[in-house]
Amino acid sequence: PQVTIATAIIFCHRFYLRQSHAKNDRRTIATACMFLAGKVEETPRPLKDVILVSYEIIHKKDPAAVQKIKQKEVYEQQKELILLGERVVLATLGFDLNVQHPYKPLVEAIKKFKVAQNALAQVAWNFVNDGLRTSLCLQFKPHHIAAGAIFLAAKFLKVKLPSDGEKVWWQEFDVTPRQLEVLNAGDR
Repeated sequence: PQVTIATAIIFCHRFYLRQSHAKNDRRTIATACMFLAGKVEETPRPLKDVILVSYEIIHKKDPAAVQKIKQKEVYEQQKELILLGERVVLATLGFDLNVQHPYKPLVEAIKKFKVAQNALAQVAWNFVNDGLRTSLCLQFKPHHIAAGAIFLAAKFLKVKLPSDGEKVWWQEFDVTPRQLEVLNAGDR
């Protein structure tokens, strides 16, 4: 599921905020984060499945990889590597596995708008996903990211966002116009 993938990516960002890229293999850490995120988001996959799929993806240019990972010795080596990676990730994150995502505030806010909801929601959702490739999740609160994604999606679609008398749409997110501009500058 998308939320599990997003959680794994955020775990990776948090991990590499504190640990060296040079000393920690990104593929091992990414696999460990994916395995851990599955447990945290209650969408667990057996470790064996996570190892097989990640090994095949990592070695997709090697046709023999599918057979290689099925060898007991190679599999056991990968298993130990991923379990060690998981322990290192947990220790590095201080066992803080709490992740709040922008998806829920994004969807809740868009439901209240009387605009092209489906298109706005889809484009804003895509911007949130694209933002996972950056460090936005480390710099801003999830509801601010949701507001920034809605703002950018509305600009992209040329949709006017509602203002109800004295209340403007972005006030619901407890975000300022300046923060929206900073967020959108960081998402490019």
